[in-house]
Amino acid sequence: MRRRYSPFVSSFKKNIIMAKQRYGINDAYRGTVGTVIGYEWRGQWCLRSRPRSVRNPRTAKQQANRLLFKRVVALTSALGDVLRMGMRAQSLEMHITEANLFSKSNKGLFWLDGDECLQARWEEVLVADGPLAPVADPSVETRHAASLQRGDTVAVTFRPCAEGVRADGGDEVYLAAYCPGRGEALLSGSAWRWKGRAELELPALWRGHGVELWVFVRDARGRASRSVY
Repeated sequence: MRRRYSPFVSSFKKNIIMAKQRYGINDAYRGTVGTVIGYEWRGQWCLRSRPRSVRNPRTAKQQANRLLFKRVVALTSALGDVLRMGMRAQSLEMHITEANLFSKSNKGLFWLDGDECLQARWEEVLVADGPLAPVADPSVETRHAASLQRGDTVAVTFRPCAEGVRADGGDEVYLAAYCPGRGEALLSGSAWRWKGRAELELPALWRGHGVELWVFVRDARGRASRSVY
């Protein structure tokens, strides 16, 4: 027997999609109900409206932009530990995620080459930002590994801060490294600002690849400095 539904019922059933509640009708929900989407963001339940339509022209320019966006998202994911350390406090103040702050801070610095590989003006890219004074006059030293099983060690020496700038010698200094050839990132352990030196051992598989390196500072309250390339 064929069952018939009125247009109203059909429309109603179509608009209720995968909404879930845990503790009853008065609880927040995750999923879509009509034109409203429920989701969790940093421990808080939020609502947003569903777009009425999605424009999808699939032009060559649009496809290139999508591929660039995909490559930048992959970079952001690889830098996840670095951004949580260097951009979290600033992103919380702005009520956005670390990934969104990274994209906002580095807008226009990325492009794709002829092989569709991500390129960047790395010397301008920020992986940390905040109100603290950055270190001054950083200089990179490399110590080559004695065996193929170990990676090279990079050390950055620096002055705790610029002349005339006050900074807490107890702040922690971190090195962040990114290997574009492998799409991998690494974060060092902390070093005291007053020591003027921080080290990071690179993976053995990075040998022979270029490495982008930044240094930034973080205090006991979680605030960071702007990263220095």
